[in-house]
Amino acid sequence: MNSPNRHADVFGGSMAPEVSLSQLRILVVEDEGLIALNLELILRRFGCEVVGLISEVGDSVAAVKKHRPDGIFLDVNLRGRKVFDVLPELISFGIPCVLSSGYDDPTQFPAAFRNLPRIAKPFDESALRRVCVEFGSLAEARQAGRGGEARVKKVRRANASARAPLRLASRC
Repeated sequence: MNSPNRHADVFGGSMAPEVSLSQLRILVVEDEGLIALNLELILRRFGCEVVGLISEVGDSVAAVKKHRPDGIFLDVNLRGRKVFDVLPELISFGIPCVLSSGYDDPTQFPAAFRNLPRIAKPFDESALRRVCVEFGSLAEARQAGRGGEARVKKVRRANASARAPLRLASRC
């Protein structure tokens, strides 16, 4: 079982507010079948729509272009290949993502990607829910149109007063 502090670098110890996560479109990039299916089950239980289960690094960019998800759970190591080669292109889409890894050690990531939001495996459901809530807030801000960036900052300030911030940027 995960300790409450295991995700403290990205996720605060408090619970996410109760919000509806229906209509939230999530892309799961994970090569371990049981982990991917478990994550899909949890996300669907939250009310999210899982728009794709991708297991190859090379397929992740095409999946983002095709599905335009509201958020991405991105395993760092897919079939022995790290995602860092395609991460700059994924970042350019402006869709928030959270890196996932069985190793909760940012020093194993290239320096340019160490500050990206991440979540350790095995997943903690309350941490996953907090990520989805943040994905939803950022999706609303993007849909607001031209004032989107200002709205993202406003949502973050409001969330920071209610709980520890997730440090998700408006894009990966």
